[in-house]
Amino acid sequence: MLLDDYPNALTRAINFDNNLTSDALSVTPQNNDYADIIALSVRQLFGNIELSAGWYNNILVQNDIMAFMRGTWFAFVEFSNVG
Repeated sequence: MLLDDYPNALTRAINFDNNLTSDALSVTPQNNDYADIIALSVRQLFGNIELSAGWYNNILVQNDIMAFMRGTWFAFVEFSNVG
């Protein structure tokens, strides 16, 4: 089931975090402050995303998964494949 994929999701999240930190440090390798600001900004962005899933008779409808931005401060977000 889609919601039972915690180990894979955790691995992907750790890889994303490591890649984000590595990329930020490659811009200013002598200054960790930039990497910290980037990490905090991305966490704040992800924290403002709300996911919803449709259910029918206790069965997850996989083509009814949507993402919404909770704030109005971020003007444009495109979700190409949330599920």
